[in-house]
Amino acid sequence: MTRITHRRPTSSATTVHSPLGPVHRTVATVALALLGLLAASPAAANTVTKSSAGTCVDATGIGTFTWSTPANAQASDNAYSTAAFSGNNDASHFLKCTGFGFSLPSNSLIQGIQVEWEYKNATSGTIIDNAIRVVKGGTIGTTDKKSSAGWPATDTFVSYGGSSDLWGDSWTASDINGSSFGAALSTVQASGGSHTASVDSVRIT
Repeated sequence: MTRITHRRPTSSATTVHSPLGPVHRTVATVALALLGLLAASPAAANTVTKSSAGTCVDATGIGTFTWSTPANAQASDNAYSTAAFSGNNDASHFLKCTGFGFSLPSNSLIQGIQVEWEYKNATSGTIIDNAIRVVKGGTIGTTDKKSSAGWPATDTFVSYGGSSDLWGDSWTASDINGSSFGAALSTVQASGGSHTASVDSVRIT
């Protein structure tokens, strides 16, 4: 979940001299105190979700099986990028998706990143995550959020990370807004004969 907090600008107070006497000076003091409390209140937190990647590609660095038609994972439209395995322990390359079109204000504080992959295993046997990473500046990170759960038989969004999870890194608005920010996935066949992993899309919050 790309959860952001906007910094409030600091303000300075000036002394006001009133000719209206002690009562009015007291009212002015109370008003200034209330303004001080408002200025000290916590900044509002917002979340922003982007559901379409600008680019999805097959990326080496893990596994041996390529993703066919990787661009099909750019949007949730039931057109799939697939990795076809021939046996147990076969693992895919990364499916790397970037360019989500975030436009966070420059003073945003990034508090967490949530990645949701939409995928399925419509064949028999078991397919599981091999690696779940985020991409910063075009580089696939090392913090891994993979799960040992089998992929569902029907198209499902599965969530990784969250509102307070920074994936072992520090982030600026510029990092998130960049065209090379995104997510990467690799999968592996855990059991069965020859099976196919299918990815429909990925969204980031």
